[in-house]
Amino acid sequence: MTYIYKYNLVKEIIMVINVSNKKSKKANISLSVNSIVVLVMAMVMLGLGLGFTRSMFGNMSSQFEELASEIPDPSVSYSDPIALSSEMLYPKPGENKVLKVAVFNTFDVDVSISLGVSCPAFNNKQVSGAKTVNPGKFDIWTVYLTKSIAGKIELCNITATLHPNAGTDVTLKREIVVEVK
Repeated sequence: MTYIYKYNLVKEIIMVINVSNKKSKKANISLSVNSIVVLVMAMVMLGLGLGFTRSMFGNMSSQFEELASEIPDPSVSYSDPIALSSEMLYPKPGENKVLKVAVFNTFDVDVSISLGVSCPAFNNKQVSGAKTVNPGKFDIWTVYLTKSIAGKIELCNITATLHPNAGTDVTLKREIVVEVK
């Protein structure tokens, strides 16, 4: 009798384990489905966010390119090695402006030229990086000035630093008056 009792007890324990395994499997499947749904939703949100960001920056970039194409290139020479497309800017508050800066290489060797902009009348300034310019040649940088600040008359400084392969760096400076109306 104890043998049968133990057998029945073992049988009941096995049944309980089987039932709990079935519940566990159902819970695992349910958890897996929930995880997949959350993952798909996260991917969709990421895609929408990236699409929105791309469209916003794409529009801004095309606006700046359109503004830059309207501005004539400044002329430079050996005697005047840095020139601006304009000596004065009159933006409206919050308006974006584009400024072109031409820098002439006065050295007899290739020179790496980097441009710096200090302009408190604008919140953001964007300038492309350093460029290598051959002797007796020039290159043009496009400076993007965004979100002008209302009611300011400021003097903006444009500096071009010429880094020859051997020798001392030379810094050229130009100023531009910005009056935000």
